[in-house]
Amino acid sequence: MMLQSRKNDEFGRELVRRGLIDAENLAEALRIQKQGHLTLSEVLLTLGLVSAENLRVVMGAILNVPVVDLKHQVVDVEVLKYVPEELARRHRALPVEMKSNTLLVAMANPDDQQALEDLKSHARVRVQAVLADPAEINDAIDRYYKATSEIVNYPRNDTEAAISGGAVPAQPAQPAQPAQAEEALVQTPVVRTLELLLTPAVRDRVSDIHIEPEPDSVRFRYRIDGVLHEVICRYSYSANGK
Repeated sequence: MMLQSRKNDEFGRELVRRGLIDAENLAEALRIQKQGHLTLSEVLLTLGLVSAENLRVVMGAILNVPVVDLKHQVVDVEVLKYVPEELARRHRALPVEMKSNTLLVAMANPDDQQALEDLKSHARVRVQAVLADPAEINDAIDRYYKATSEIVNYPRNDTEAAISGGAVPAQPAQPAQPAQAEEALVQTPVVRTLELLLTPAVRDRVSDIHIEPEPDSVRFRYRIDGVLHEVICRYSYSANGK
């Protein structure tokens, strides 16, 4: 994460003050930083002097922003609409939740003012940055945008017909080898949707999954630590199959 020069100096001093590194460690890291294109935090990580978690805690304190752990943070997928995937990847920023009319966005660099302006301009709501691990942000972007897109857009033929009570178009019978049959099963809409629901549920230690049919949609929610979270946006369908 790139910090402005003044904050970079403050960052180094704070690491020493907290006893995470000593003055000699800091001087060596700064010397290496000036010789290349790495940030101070990247140098410290490369040298194995400070853990990534401790670096984020100190960065959050210097920048006065909260730190979030995206491995355990449940993202409200309803807020993904405020930031398209392309913009999220460009600025390595993931919308997390809406709180008091303010969009919380996990960023690898909350000090990037240009990125914040881009996010505010597109979302058209107040934006507050929170700090998260860059790798976790990338993983969450892959996970949430893909899951939302596939569940919303993928089942539009056989699955919709099944939900609406219509007939599924007959397919000509063809002999298939076991491997081919298994691959065909995995690619069916129902199996693919279940995979997208169950994979993150196992990872996040979800106690139960709520699949709630409504007149024109289905809502998916996870119960985590006793609290229900809507984690996949609603899949809408037509009652008459159209």
